[in-house]
Amino acid sequence: MKVVVATGCPLSGWERVLPILDQMNLKPAGDDFTQWLDDLLPVNESPEEHEITEITQPKPEMIERITELLQDHSDKTLLLADSRNLKLLDFWAEKLPQATFLLFYNRAEIAVAHAISKGLDLQHFLNTWEESNYRLLRFQRRYRQRALLFNAHSVIQQPQDIIPVCDRFGLVLQNKAAAVPPSTLSSLDKLLASYWVESQPSLDILQAELEASAYPLGDSPMDLQLQPMELLADFRQRREKEQSVHQKIIDIEGELRNARQALQSLREKNAALQNALKERDSALEGLRSELKVQQDKISQLQGSLEEHDAEMIKLAGKQRTQLEAVQKSHNRLEADHEGVVNENKLLFQQLLQVQEELETVFLQKHSLDTEHQQIQQLRQALLIKERELEERERFLIRVKESVFWKIAAPLRSVLRPFIQGNKANLQTQTNLIRSSGFFDEAWYLAQYPDVKKNGADPVEHYLRYGTAKGYNPSSGFHTRNYLEENPDVAKAGLNPLVHYIQYGRAEGRIPNP
Repeated sequence: MKVVVATGCPLSGWERVLPILDQMNLKPAGDDFTQWLDDLLPVNESPEEHEITEITQPKPEMIERITELLQDHSDKTLLLADSRNLKLLDFWAEKLPQATFLLFYNRAEIAVAHAISKGLDLQHFLNTWEESNYRLLRFQRRYRQRALLFNAHSVIQQPQDIIPVCDRFGLVLQNKAAAVPPSTLSSLDKLLASYWVESQPSLDILQAELEASAYPLGDSPMDLQLQPMELLADFRQRREKEQSVHQKIIDIEGELRNARQALQSLREKNAALQNALKERDSALEGLRSELKVQQDKISQLQGSLEEHDAEMIKLAGKQRTQLEAVQKSHNRLEADHEGVVNENKLLFQQLLQVQEELETVFLQKHSLDTEHQQIQQLRQALLIKERELEERERFLIRVKESVFWKIAAPLRSVLRPFIQGNKANLQTQTNLIRSSGFFDEAWYLAQYPDVKKNGADPVEHYLRYGTAKGYNPSSGFHTRNYLEENPDVAKAGLNPLVHYIQYGRAEGRIPNP
């Protein structure tokens, strides 16, 4: 693996030689090595902070990391080009004993011109430039066999001349016509740099040492060539910029006056808004006080509601007990009075529904007023049903003791419920009647309003309760007459309409005798 380490004084313009090296097929190492340098020597964003006063020796973990990177690129020629390598020259010399070092410098005039274009403090920069170049000289003298010192400006002007020099040191570059990167220095920057350097006679010794130690590249042209027309053009360009800036300042001052007027208007509006805000805060404080009163009332109502809920739960328990007693009483009556058992069952189911609705209201109460109203309604309905049940029980007792009850015993045996089997059988009979065309649902609901009031399915009601009550499924079928004329159907406990659909019609029996 061939490694080339290139470096120079930071911010002095030496980096302009890197595109030339790239065209000569000496490519930069890549982002991995740049990231390693960033982690080791972070770049300070301030242009004043570019000192290199100390020599850097990486820590073991950083050495291990760069070793792995070098091993990963063992089959390539690597160019490690960065100003920060000034701090790492001794490290690279020890770590890479076969590496070649390309050391670049710029004369003070050019370096200072670059510093002026970047707005750096010149005295501070010159100190850095001196320290950097002294370090390059010391390193080049220690490692003459693999360290080449070049004038960067000369390389830019005569790039082909470095090829034979590098070749003698085993560094083969491709002989390509390299394009000279355009200079960013203005004539005024160069003029100021020249006057500044002339005022620093101590730099002459260092520049002489650099020129004596650097490899000559033929007849090097003047580093700075100041042309009067270029100076005049720069002067005019800067004057135009100053006039443009002056006009912008005038425009900004006008905008500033407008902004101040707008600010004054905004301040007046803000004062009005502040007053309105104070009034709103005062009103808000009143609302908060009222809200506090309402919250206290709500807390009291919630306490009352909890007490009311407890009472309702107790009442529900009592009602459950009463309903159980009613059920037992109803069962006893059912054993003695089969003729009215279906009505009692329907009433009991309604009572259970009332109880379930009451318990649901306890669990799902959305508001105190709605709950209370529903509970009152349910309690009234329960009381009405209990009274109805008591009246029915008294009526049944009177009926049972009457002479008519004993006389109508044969007829009651005819009007018993005609439901056989389980729920599946009930569904089968319902489907049979509904598809037969002998059941008129609209006529049934109009004829018996209690069915419509309870919201029951007409066909299912007829099967469960209507037959026992003597209800007719339509104007063309008479339940009681069919049973009286066909006692075998009543004795078998078959539903008269189901019997007629399945057997009676085929046997020639009359649906409305």
